[in-house]
Amino acid sequence: MDRLHFRENGSKDKDAIFFIHGGGMTGLCWQTALRSIPEYHCLAPDLPGSCRSAHITPLTSENSVEGLADLIRANVASGRAAVVGLSVGADVAIGLFQKYPDLVEKAFLTGTTPRLSRATLLAFVGSIKSLSRDRRVPSPAGQPLFAMRRPRPGFDPQGGAYLGCC
Repeated sequence: MDRLHFRENGSKDKDAIFFIHGGGMTGLCWQTALRSIPEYHCLAPDLPGSCRSAHITPLTSENSVEGLADLIRANVASGRAAVVGLSVGADVAIGLFQKYPDLVEKAFLTGTTPRLSRATLLAFVGSIKSLSRDRRVPSPAGQPLFAMRRPRPGFDPQGGAYLGCC
């Protein structure tokens, strides 16, 4: 598979943060974030089928997960990165964690309603439990950066769970 195109800012010897865009968007949507935190190595890939990664098709979760895993391995000295995912990007981040948990240091996910088994949810939340205590990426007003929420009315997780972010 060809490598995903990505934008980056910050020194490669710093802790890495990957910003994963939502559907119908590109890594350009994260440009302000990349410029705002130069004390981190920030990367914003274009998912398969998007912008400068348009030649990589089809846009599937598997292609996206494999592409992100390759980017982390090739561009992050520690081999682990924080992952910020919006919408489809959040679903891809969960897929990355499920397949390659050793690559995900922590995560901030928003706009996703994945159907996760209880075991997967507990493993995911357990792995990022220290997120709100980690002062390297302070949370606004000391609030935790993730939360488990009850499903919205009418949502049927079929024995799974709903993960939302605050």
